[in-house]
Amino acid sequence: MNIHLHFFDKGQWTHSGNTYLRGNNIIKDHTRANDQTLAGLIQEVSDLESACKLNNRLNGLFAWIMSDSKRVFLSADHHRSVPLFYAVRGDEVWISDRTDWIYRRLPRAMPDDLLASEYLVLGYITGKETLCRDIFQVEAGTVVEVSLKQDHADSKQPSIRSKRYFRYVHQYRKASRKQFLHDFDDIVLQTMQRVTEYAAGRPIVVPLSGGYDSRLIAITLSRLEYPDVCCYTYGLQGSKEARISQTIAEKLNFPWTKVHYTQKKWREWFHNPKRRLYYRQASGLAGIPNIQELVALGELKNNHLLPGDAVIVGGHHAMFAGGKGIYDRYAYHDHPEVKEKTIIKHILHYHYYLWNWSHQHDTLYPFFRQRILNRLASLQTYPDSPSACESWDYHERQAKFIIHAGRLYDFFGYDWQMPFCDMDYLHFWLEVPLAYRHDKSLYKQYINSFSPFEIPGYNPQKMVLSLREKIRNTPVFLPAQRGYQKYIQWNRRKNEYHQHPMGWYGIINKADFQGRFTGKENINSFQSLELLRSIFENGFLSVDEVLNRSAVVLQNDPIH
Repeated sequence: MNIHLHFFDKGQWTHSGNTYLRGNNIIKDHTRANDQTLAGLIQEVSDLESACKLNNRLNGLFAWIMSDSKRVFLSADHHRSVPLFYAVRGDEVWISDRTDWIYRRLPRAMPDDLLASEYLVLGYITGKETLCRDIFQVEAGTVVEVSLKQDHADSKQPSIRSKRYFRYVHQYRKASRKQFLHDFDDIVLQTMQRVTEYAAGRPIVVPLSGGYDSRLIAITLSRLEYPDVCCYTYGLQGSKEARISQTIAEKLNFPWTKVHYTQKKWREWFHNPKRRLYYRQASGLAGIPNIQELVALGELKNNHLLPGDAVIVGGHHAMFAGGKGIYDRYAYHDHPEVKEKTIIKHILHYHYYLWNWSHQHDTLYPFFRQRILNRLASLQTYPDSPSACESWDYHERQAKFIIHAGRLYDFFGYDWQMPFCDMDYLHFWLEVPLAYRHDKSLYKQYINSFSPFEIPGYNPQKMVLSLREKIRNTPVFLPAQRGYQKYIQWNRRKNEYHQHPMGWYGIINKADFQGRFTGKENINSFQSLELLRSIFENGFLSVDEVLNRSAVVLQNDPIH
């Protein structure tokens, strides 16, 4: 078996014997472990079971590979913070943190017409597949073993097995709201203390928006009296979120800067060779790249406004665990019991929406439904429908899009931490009952309790949501809902291109935008289509063409 390894940046990986390890701030059995210690433990792995036992003793962001002449183990951490991809043909095995490197080494490899529809409407590929059926990804909380078949010593075709060592499933405990708030404070302080110990006096930089997640990081760093903290934000001139960010930083006495976004800046960055290089690193066959901070980090680095040894500490994942994935009050608050129909409807509505696929609904719905169910445990595993939906969200959207923002920090050469990926933080929220997660009530109550840090949040829909609850059970609810949705679409069609607070539609030709934008799409919609055009090498590929191709595959081969 011939194993070929390639890494985008070898300097980020520790090589020891037959082991490659990437990670930092890794905790083993509640004690920080160095790379050599971890490499030694990895080299003791003998099978999937021992690999899973080892990973369940680790807490942090990591990936590792261990190989010999007859087998190779590939492991992602609990969150897939470092993506790993692999392909097997005959006795050749290719492994990389980039899909494009493997793709170029597979003769006759072609993008998959069927999975392109999921990529188009979701923005990434669920499960272990990628857009090329010959290339696979290691899923969050999973170990993969590629080995020569033991019962066929002469066989050159390796076998592939995988084992999941972590699945995001709630197991509620009984406690008062007061007790949960007290316990959450302990967890937040413990989690952020680990970050400050890792930073060890280096500057900590917080991307500070007007939201709760980054605010929680900033507040806690202030409570811990970390000596070197600065903040930045970004967006159009005069954005409300930026004003809130500035107010928070001023109250905490943290230096603050803002990168003003304009459509011109986005257009220049999009056509810059550096952006194309970033896309090759961070996107491709697995999913679209996270670009929200692209212009900001580029400008801050070019102008030497961030220290080279800084640790960027992002709030990714924080509110998700606190209940952000719970959207529908009726389905979850009034009827939380586990129902397949409710779970499928929720995931399709809130995730498979980047482009309208209703004209192919009858053909694509069974395919999407089965792919969703394939990613979940037995439904009896979950205490309620929200838990099942959050589990899917954790292993798919969070792992393949939200936490994937780490690739942007890698690209600009900055060290980074995502403290709310800490396993103790996640395990806390897995015990919090639905009533306290609904509407993120416990999470928001905790953050808003820190006077004098209590700062009004930016929630333009607060009045609308309040009115919706008042009329929900009245005859006017459905007509009012349809009318409001039509108004929102009309308003977005009229203003979105020039007035979106990020200004990022500047990357799209205005005529192309106006020809495709109906008021429902967002920037990720245009990214998924643009990347499919690049992958299929067809600059004129349309949404309908992608969906129709998938429908033809399903009609000719219904077993998919």
